[in-house]
Amino acid sequence: MRALWIVAILLASLATARPIDPLFGRVSGVAEDDTLNVRLHPDPRARKVGAVPPHATVGIRECRRIGCSRWCRIFSLAQNGYDGPAGWVNARYLKLSDRGYVLIDGRGNCDYTLSCSHGICDVVTAYYGAGAIHAVDRQRIARSRLRAAGRFEALEKNGEGYCSGEERILDWLAKHPGGYRFGDDPAWRRLTEALWHIDPEHPEALAPYIHPRRGLILSYFPRFAPEVDRHFTPEDFVRNDRKKILWGVTEGTGEEIRLSLREFLRTLPRDPDRLRERRRIDIPRKLSCRTCRAYLLYWYDRPREEDPGWQGLVAVLAPWKGRWYLVALRRDYWTI
Repeated sequence: MRALWIVAILLASLATARPIDPLFGRVSGVAEDDTLNVRLHPDPRARKVGAVPPHATVGIRECRRIGCSRWCRIFSLAQNGYDGPAGWVNARYLKLSDRGYVLIDGRGNCDYTLSCSHGICDVVTAYYGAGAIHAVDRQRIARSRLRAAGRFEALEKNGEGYCSGEERILDWLAKHPGGYRFGDDPAWRRLTEALWHIDPEHPEALAPYIHPRRGLILSYFPRFAPEVDRHFTPEDFVRNDRKKILWGVTEGTGEEIRLSLREFLRTLPRDPDRLRERRRIDIPRKLSCRTCRAYLLYWYDRPREEDPGWQGLVAVLAPWKGRWYLVALRRDYWTI
């Protein structure tokens, strides 16, 4: 009997549990020459404080079930059709959605929510590609941390312009329905850690990220070439020898390029915080490694097509005993 009583209580609590509030609402079911009334309280007799035109999109703070109706407390989103005060509207006239730009913990960075379920939202927090998108970062973030935003409000603080990646994000996802997540890629996570440990003053810091069996190939040029590439073991990085190494000759003048390991590391772009673009690429043909994964990374201050100072890095990793290790690094940079 006690068990039946507990089950009854649980069923009753599930039946009355408040659903997770949506992020956005688009006015629907309102005549073209009419508006949706915004009320001070969730009551059709409450004072009217605003009017939302048809097809306008608003943000939603919360929704409540009042009698047989559902009411939502809405607020305006810049240049989305309504710029009036916050208030309550009958949800019957809203097409509810979780897709759009959001603030995370009150901060804007053009983050874009795709969907929400059971209080957790799938959010695109970054995308890569100057033209077409090559990859996106997607994170699962609690709905309670998100607030709907327009493309202007979603811009990072003191940023200029507005967020403009929505169409490209949706186009990429339509072509990649399963979605590739850098955050779910163990090789990428390992590479991110390694970038923090490329320290010209302390080469030994990178040693734990170098493949114990294959070692690490380093190339000074924007291509792998066995005749000039240099091979190092983890022990070489620990030894930290300062002698000059011949890395090849300059194109045109044929001048020898002699650098110590420290000096070579100084030539590599390596600041993860300033990384602007990244993508998975095919394994370079000069490297024989079926199980490897290769990545192309870019650093630039202006759009890469307009910035002759851009720098890039090709990184190749291979698995060994359940972990990923660097097996090759080469520079990529502006050439004429």
